[in-house]
Amino acid sequence: MRRRTFLQTCGAGALPATLLACGGGASDDPSAESPDPPAGDPLALPLLQETQLHFLGRFSLPEAGWSWGLGLAGQGQFLAVNATTRAIRLYDIPPIGGTATLAAEGATLPSWGAAVNGWIPGGSIRQAGRLFCGQFQMYDEADTPWLFQTMADTFTGAWTPGQRPAAQAGLPLRGLVGSFGLIPAAYRSLFAGHDLFACNLAGKSIISNSTWGPSFMAFPSSAAAAGGTVPVLRLMSYDSGGLEGDTLTAGKLLPEVSTIAGAGIVPGTRTLIVFGMEPGSTCYGIGSACQDGCSEDQGYHGHPYRAVVYAFDLRDLVRVRDGQLAPNALRPYGSQPGGVMGSPIGWRLEGVTDCWSTYNKSGFFDPDTRRIYMTHRDHDAPVWVWQVG
Repeated sequence: MRRRTFLQTCGAGALPATLLACGGGASDDPSAESPDPPAGDPLALPLLQETQLHFLGRFSLPEAGWSWGLGLAGQGQFLAVNATTRAIRLYDIPPIGGTATLAAEGATLPSWGAAVNGWIPGGSIRQAGRLFCGQFQMYDEADTPWLFQTMADTFTGAWTPGQRPAAQAGLPLRGLVGSFGLIPAAYRSLFAGHDLFACNLAGKSIISNSTWGPSFMAFPSSAAAAGGTVPVLRLMSYDSGGLEGDTLTAGKLLPEVSTIAGAGIVPGTRTLIVFGMEPGSTCYGIGSACQDGCSEDQGYHGHPYRAVVYAFDLRDLVRVRDGQLAPNALRPYGSQPGGVMGSPIGWRLEGVTDCWSTYNKSGFFDPDTRRIYMTHRDHDAPVWVWQVG
């Protein structure tokens, strides 16, 4: 079992100069750092450490097909969307080892128009008396960057028309709705007062249509009833420039076979965690040709997979906000090169087998309990749970 403490990854002289910057985004120049914030500022809080991640176990869902679009609902509950019917449901979170119970059945998500190759449910969240749901469109003829649609917190009402993020230079066009998250109240001043964020799905079949790594866009839940466009604060995304050999260029964070399932700001720290699947290889074809005994699907394979966390310093996101750092220059602190195609090696989430998948798409972080929830490869398997701190 591989374990690296924060001191091992960020201590002076502990690793060679190729180590990615600890808490400093793409730069290891101390002069590039912002001044230390005053006491009481969330940016004065400590960074999360790898040793604070603990596997708790898993729980089951009572029905097949309902582990897409997992989302935070609060009060010991979570949202899920059916991959086939595209309806939403509310479940009570059971004890570890138990089975979730159905709390409410919701209406079916309508399609967002010109999806040439179909669409699947994206993220979901419950906030400010409304349900927010996104859709991930494989291809959209108009390159429309949809963000969400909503309905009142009744589970039986009508969904609003899809809403778009306000125009912003360099905004990734697709795959924006892999997960939604809640920005804790103590951190909202860092994000223009916004209370929600969207983190995209990386690892889609044609990743250059979206972003070569996670995205982070803060937005207000109050925009749900306004229609039209939604104000957003984009602080993380990665361009689709060309690869040079086996080395990841400055504009990329993850290879095609990685998957981002969710993200969250960890209370009591100045850390944004992004979690998902990290590959042990990269191959395009059918499973047997790619030595993947877990799936025969045609597409990208990265067997063996592992569940990981990438931890980002919120000070770096603030540097992006202030125009001091590019959104594609952020790198997780405390990680080092050595992954597939030169990507960073994330902190390992213990407790899972290597038969996870590039196409895992669902998870969320609960800031109240500081727990990560993430689905297994087939979306009919259990929900896996980790404690943060």
